[in-house]
Amino acid sequence: MWPQRGRVLLLAAVPIALLWFGAQGCDTKSRTAVLGRQVPEYRAVSLDGDPMSLGTLRGRAVLLNVWSVWCPPCRAEIPLLDGLYRRYQPAGLEMVGVNVDPRGDGSTVRTFVRASGMTYRVWRDAEDTISARFPATGVPRSYLIGRDGTLLWEHVGVMRRNDPGLRRALEDALGERRAGCHPDWREACTSRDAHRVLPQPAASAQRMSDICSTKSRISPGPRRVGLL
Repeated sequence: MWPQRGRVLLLAAVPIALLWFGAQGCDTKSRTAVLGRQVPEYRAVSLDGDPMSLGTLRGRAVLLNVWSVWCPPCRAEIPLLDGLYRRYQPAGLEMVGVNVDPRGDGSTVRTFVRASGMTYRVWRDAEDTISARFPATGVPRSYLIGRDGTLLWEHVGVMRRNDPGLRRALEDALGERRAGCHPDWREACTSRDAHRVLPQPAASAQRMSDICSTKSRISPGPRRVGLL
């Protein structure tokens, strides 16, 4: 009798399990960022401590750049990012530099941002919660999110000037895939600002090697849009 009842319960559980897995497979939003799917909600604070949310930028393409003051490649990348922002911001691009230095470095971060003349948003994430939403190792790393919240492109390491993958992803995200965009990209990436020297805070070589990574990574996924 008990074996019979066990088989009945098992057979009844199968459709429920199938329905559950089917619902999970149809969900377009994940707790962690996956190429081709909507990114999860992410929250941080401004340099002044005001709450910030990725969700408030929905409807605009967003380039997230995760960085640290103590990382030389991160600092070297900032002029390129600034040039991209000035070029594509009128078309609807938002850029957010997510700083992940610890809480004790807040004053250093604010001083650095003012001295470097960064024109795009800078958020503070002293607990590095972004790594739970956008898993990767090291900084700098960057993520391009479409107007509908879909992750279109990601890269770990310093961006390359005139990178065709990022260019295509930006043009797709902003609806700028037309003649005349490419020269503007080259102008933005080779401008005088792209070669300016940024201030370097004092830090030990050991701390730099612990925090900073320049390795590139191509993430697996069914939709590899503009990957390096």
